[in-house]
Amino acid sequence: MTDPISLPHPADAPVLDAYVDHVEAVLDGLTKGLGDGTAATMTVTTLDAMGPDQLQASVLQSKYHATQTQAKEYGTDLNSLDTKIADLAGKSADVANNVKTEVSALVDAITTILHSVPAKPTLAQQFDAIGAIDKAVGAAEKTVSDASVSLADQAGDTGGSSGSNGSSAMPAGYTSPASAVSPSSGGGGSPGAVGPSGFKYGPTTTSADGGEQVSPQDLYQYLVGTHHFTAAQAAGIVGNMQVESSLNTGSQNLKEGAIGLCQWEGGRRTQLEAFAAAEGKKVTDWHAQVDFMVQELHGSHANAYAQMRSAQTPGAVAAAFDQYYEQSAGTSRSQRIADATSIAQAMSALSV
Repeated sequence: MTDPISLPHPADAPVLDAYVDHVEAVLDGLTKGLGDGTAATMTVTTLDAMGPDQLQASVLQSKYHATQTQAKEYGTDLNSLDTKIADLAGKSADVANNVKTEVSALVDAITTILHSVPAKPTLAQQFDAIGAIDKAVGAAEKTVSDASVSLADQAGDTGGSSGSNGSSAMPAGYTSPASAVSPSSGGGGSPGAVGPSGFKYGPTTTSADGGEQVSPQDLYQYLVGTHHFTAAQAAGIVGNMQVESSLNTGSQNLKEGAIGLCQWEGGRRTQLEAFAAAEGKKVTDWHAQVDFMVQELHGSHANAYAQMRSAQTPGAVAAAFDQYYEQSAGTSRSQRIADATSIAQAMSALSV
């Protein structure tokens, strides 16, 4: 039985203390999960429910006289912590030993940070410590992410043999963009074999509902080549689209009135339709949908883009895109992270 995680709690530091309580709970949950092999099922929603209720912005401002900026910063750091820990958990199946080592080192690093906090710290000093803890968690997540990528590279070097998650470095049924035939050139047919996490690799085709079944590599390369997203950002976006619509531009949620790769609804759907019409394209045109998404990221959803740019791995980007752009309930975030990791590994193998 693994001993519970126990971190120092500086005296008279109520804001920092609430944050540390949550850090203890999520690290303890991750450690226990690693022990019985279930950590990979951990999601951001699960983490958010751990430990005592966290301080709300209104409480921070009224009870502890925090500024609006400080209150927002607290929430951002808390969300960042959960996203990074979930990313660590998501990689545990492949690199469990690395995760265990990093969690142990992370506990030591956080302990050192907390020991450096003076007695009766000011609110600013408490926020400084919270920021330092978030950076330490980010460094641990990056180390594990690098180990996971290295493992995928090793799988590719052995001729595409399966890693511990059973998926090959080169997706089965993959059709390179150079040989893919698009519907506009008279092609069509099967969208290809099913790859990791249900991705269908092959040419983009017309779907039965009049939309387009877009191949993940077409989306990925358009995001990187035309819109200049990084590899991690492109994979994170495609991972989300897979969960939202199975990469079908005609996919609809009739109950919510949502449509498309990102399931736009309400006023955002109306704006998408107007955008596509202005471009002389159908609302189900995949280029129009991606271009509209990019417009939102540079306009109404610029905060989502800022969060994506601060993320370092495909999984972290996927979590940020889900939380700040899709604004979902978070119940499928672990799948989005897994899908983003799968597409990143597949595209990396193709670029070698």
